Formats: sequence, C-alpha cells, structure tokens
Amino acid sequence: MSRRRATFALVRRAGGSSGFRNPGNRGRNGPGKALLLGGALLAAGGAFSRAEAPPRSPRTWEEWRGAREPAAPVVFRKDRHLRFYFTNQWGEAALKGRLRALRTPSAGFEFQMARLKFDRHPPSRPRPGTDWRQAEVISGAAYQALLARVLERLAPARRREGIYFQTPFGEGVLYRDAEGRVRVRAGREPPDAIPVRQRFGIEEFGHRLSDGFSEALRHVNDGHELICLVPPPIGRQTVFELLDRERRQAVLCLAPLPARALRGGASPIRSGRDLLTLILEGHVWACVKNPVSSAGRLLDRGRQSLVGLFAPRLRSPRRPPPPLRPHAPPMDLPAWEAWLDRHTSSRREAGTVRFLIDGERFFPVFQQRLREARDHIHLLVGIFDNDDVAVRIADLLRAKSRTIEVRVLLDRFSSLASSRSWPLTPLPEGFHPPPSIGAYLEGGSRVHVRPFLNTWGTAEHSKVYLIDGRYAYLGGMNLGREYRYEWHDLMSEVEGPIVASLEWEFAKAWAHAGALGDLAFVARKWFGERPPVPAESGTQASLRYLRTRTTGKEIRRAVLEALARARREVFLENPYLFSNEVIVALARARQRGVDVRVVLGTRNNMAGGPGSNLVVANYLLDHGARVYLYPGMSHIKALYVDGWACWGSANFSGLSLRNNQEVNLATSDPAIAAALRRRLFERDFAKSFELTHHLDATWTDSLAHSLLNQLWP
Repeated sequence: MSRRRATFALVRRAGGSSGFRNPGNRGRNGPGKALLLGGALLAAGGAFSRAEAPPRSPRTWEEWRGAREPAAPVVFRKDRHLRFYFTNQWGEAALKGRLRALRTPSAGFEFQMARLKFDRHPPSRPRPGTDWRQAEVISGAAYQALLARVLERLAPARRREGIYFQTPFGEGVLYRDAEGRVRVRAGREPPDAIPVRQRFGIEEFGHRLSDGFSEALRHVNDGHELICLVPPPIGRQTVFELLDRERRQAVLCLAPLPARALRGGASPIRSGRDLLTLILEGHVWACVKNPVSSAGRLLDRGRQSLVGLFAPRLRSPRRPPPPLRPHAPPMDLPAWEAWLDRHTSSRREAGTVRFLIDGERFFPVFQQRLREARDHIHLLVGIFDNDDVAVRIADLLRAKSRTIEVRVLLDRFSSLASSRSWPLTPLPEGFHPPPSIGAYLEGGSRVHVRPFLNTWGTAEHSKVYLIDGRYAYLGGMNLGREYRYEWHDLMSEVEGPIVASLEWEFAKAWAHAGALGDLAFVARKWFGERPPVPAESGTQASLRYLRTRTTGKEIRRAVLEALARARREVFLENPYLFSNEVIVALARARQRGVDVRVVLGTRNNMAGGPGSNLVVANYLLDHGARVYLYPGMSHIKALYVDGWACWGSANFSGLSLRNNQEVNLATSDPAIAAALRRRLFERDFAKSFELTHHLDATWTDSLAHSLLNQLWP
C-alpha cells in the first residue's frame, strides 16, 4: 500500500475523516504535512523507512531506527527522569529525557514538551520495587480506537461547526460535517464555510487533548496511572505522549532529529563571530558614523542604570486591600489626553485600527498585503529570524523587490541571536535555514537591508511594518516561527493619516542606519520630503504613537501616569513585568479600590523570567490584585486603564521603558478601547487559570527579579 493510501486509511479508522487537505495539493485529499492532534498528535506521514542495515553499530537514533521499525517501547519514569527502551537487531537502546519543573498550576493536566536524547548503551531496565514506575503502552489499533473516542469528545456537538487548533507540527480544523461525522482538515481554513467556534493554541489544545485521553482511558484501564501513547511517526519525527494521571501531567516527548534537520547552536566559532560583530559594528563603526547619537546613548545608558538602582522595592502591604469600586467614575479621558499633549512629543492623529490576535490571524493578512503591494514595503523589525516562517516572508519580499522598493531595517544582534537558538517546534522536513537572513534577503534580489547597531546595549525592539503608505502593522510580533505558531501575541492593522507619521519615522531611522549616520539623519529630518498623508476613509479615531528613544521615555511616562490616575479598572498583560515602578503603581491603584488584573504566561523564554514572575504574582496577590496564568507563552504587551488603551512593542520592563527603541499606539477612542478589552483581556481572563494562593518562590527567584529590575537597564 502506498504511503498516501496508508495514511488515508488510518485517518478513516481514527475519526471517520475522509482525509486531510493539503493546501499546497490543489484541493486533493491527502495526508497534508503530517498534521497532529496536539500532544497526542493527529496522524501519520507513513512508516519508518526500511533502509539497509548500516555497516557499523549505529551512533544516532536516526541510524538505529532506520535499520528496522522499532517495536513499541518499554517506558519508565522516576521523578523528572524518563527512559524509553527499544530492542531491534542491534540489541537494546534507549531514549532518555528530563522534564522541566512546572511551578505554575493549571485547571487540567499540566502540559509540556520534552526533547529526548539517544543512549546507545543504556543502563539495565529498572527492576520492580524501585522508584521507577513503568508505563502502560498503548499503540497501533488500540491507540487508533482511543483517538477516535477522543476526537468524538473534542469535536463540536453541532453539525457543520468546527474548532481551530495548533500543534507542534502544524494547524488544523476539527469539525463535524453535514452528516455529523468527525473530520480533520489541515490548515487554518475550514471547508465549505463551516464556522469556527473556538480557537486553541498549542498549550491550550495540549491541555484539552490530555484531558480527553485521560477521560477516555477511565473506561479501559482503571489500574494504570502512567500511560504512554504511541502515535504513528510523523515523517522522520517519532513522538510519544506520556500521561501521568496521578500527577496530572502530560508530556509530549520528541525523539532526536537528525543533526541536519536542526538549526542554530551556540558553537564557539559562531559565538565569537557574534561577539565580534557586536563590538566592531555596534561600537567601533557606530561611533565613527554616529558620534553624536553614540555619545548620547552612552550618557543615557549610564543615567538610566543609576535611576534603576533607586527603583522602589516590593514590600508587603501595611493594610488589607479596600473593597473594589465598580461604580466609581473613571479617570477624566479628555483631561488625560490633554496631559499627554503637554508632557509627550506625541500628537493626536486620525486612523482606524483592526486587532489581529495570534499568528494565525496576523500572518495570512500580512502576507496577502505584501503580495498586493504596489509602491513600497518598509519593515522595521527587532528579530528577522531564519526559520521557515521568516524565510517564507523573505521570499515574498525578494519577489516584490523586482517591481517595487523593499527596505528592511532589523536589529543586528537580536536577529543573530535568534538564528542561533533551537526551535521549540520541529522545522519542516527538508528545510535548511540560511546562515544569514540579511544575506538571504539581498542575494539575487533588490531588497535593501540595513542593521540597527546595538551601541551600548541599545536594541531596536520596535515592530512596525509599512505597506504603500496605506497600511501599518504594529504590535509585538517579530518575523519567525514563535510568533506564527507558538506564542500568544497581538498585532494591529492601522490605516489613515497616522500611517504617514509612521512612514516619516521609518525614513529617519533608515537614514540614520546608513553609512552617513548622524549626518544623514539630520539631513532627512530638516530637509527631507515628508511622505504624503493618505486620505481619510470611514470613521476615523483619534490615535497617537508613543515612543521610547534615547531622547525621550514617553511610554514610561504615559504608563506610570495612567496607573496613577486610574479610578475604576486596570488590565495588563505581559510576560516581562520586571519594572518595580510599574508593579508598585499597580499595587497602589488596587489600594485605591481599583480593579487590577494582570495576565502572565505559564511559560517564559527570558532567563530568570519564570522565577521573577512568581515573585511578582505573589506580591500582587498580597495587595489584592487578581493574577491570571495564561496557558503557554503570552508575548502580549497591552494595557487598559479606564477606557484608555495602549499596546505595541514595549514590555513593562526597564529595558523597554528606559533603554530600547520602542513604538506603541494609544487611544481613548471608546470603540477601539472596548474592542481591546473584549477581544483580548476578557477572552484571556476566561482562558487563564486565576491564582487564589501564593506560588512557591525561593530566594533565587527574588534574586532573579532584583537583577531583572535593577540591572536592566
């Protein structure tokens, strides 16, 4: 049986589906790109290849499994240690792994992913009576039957309705057709205009899938608390899901990938080259072409570091928090906008806003706008990665550069560092990342790329994407796989006269990044022609953009003043809430009877960030604020205060509020503020786990928070 037919039959048995739709297959039914149902994962991309036995003893998992398709493993767990034993013609080998310590609670199963390592000479299998627990293994037909029951439970109850989900291996829609049969379709678009009623990211869907498997297993194996589910392999990727019902944990275990399938890595040569780039470009060359701005950044860096040392400390409350005042009058928004006019360099400008929450909404819209561009494309981005998502954007830019102007201004060191990091989710089979995304963009094209040089540790952290002087996209998403598939994040599509101002800011930044540096910036600022203002269309709101720059910290000033003026409610969501100034301001607002709610993610990619968030969560709980844990990594940077909305690239940390280059949008327009509250905050409150008691934080967590607060900047 062919690989396509084998997978087709497998999916029919699993859930009654007629097969996956591959968007690149011109509508024919087929297995698509190995879509999985989250933690237990959807279906297969065929069996292991049956290659000839290698002439020597295998040294890698790929060689070992290539000799013969291995039988189901024998699985053991001890505390956070895992072992998967396999036997074939070579004898016995093992995959081993170590789990992360999950320190935040969740409503259902705790879900995480673990990359396993190959062990050619494993220790003997644990004997009964030791601390090792052996798992019951469910594979083959038993797994397919179990999967069918879970799909039936997860699918919408009503016919012709669907749910969208993301997995580490792709995205899909689970739905019921007109006859009520459960079907799965790869990609983000449901068939035949079937409405999608719910949307789940990787972590959310992993939680739900694990709960579904646990419930289904109650009826078939009441005596086993540790269960290993073995789905069919996904191309070269072997996966297992370990369900520990006793500890309420679910672990998606990924077997090692071939070295050529991975990217990045912090080799000494690469690390040395990156450091040399930072020193020579970021300081020597930058000081030559930008003597004035480089000196200004050095002075500002020193000043901000001193100010950071005197930031307020997080102290226990002196009295219980007062009752909330839900009927109190909100802050005076007209007076607030007048204050911003006087105390920031921003001004009110007309525009419209459409929120695009999460990568599955933003990237398709953004890519379509890139294809439709007719005059120019200007991108100001902190991280332009070199993974499959970033390369897809790069290919669009390369193609468009043949007919229109394409300029990309990226942060040099952030993009380099990101290209060296390991991916959380597997890259597509056969994908080979380019060593340098800048060289890839310019090679064989007319794309113009300029780096922002990280003088004295300053980073260009903004994300502003401009198309034809008509559309501006602004928010927290860089260009890479994390933002498309892995993280919860926010972008906004902006139209109207304010886009001309954002174009003007890009023109000045582009000039400054060139070889003439400070001179080109001054010439552009005083003698350059400003971009044309697009005509107003439809109902325009009053918007303003706020910035963090060497010469002004508008975002910090606006955030702290808004929190001081709050009278009714404050909602904030951010993974890097490290600034004690902001944290104390939140506590003081709660002490005035304000309803203060903060959303943090259960995962955090910053060194020391997870521990710091534990400290912050406990402090806010002590002061009466409500703290929510969003399942997974939330990269949102948003604030809502009594009808005033502020969002963009700036985190609520000293690094963003005092040091980096940042751009936020803000408005008191009631329709936009209400949309941010309803579509972002209220939905995230409902999806998140609300804390009711302290988390276990240690002295090392307190040290991590102190360092992040006082040393950054």
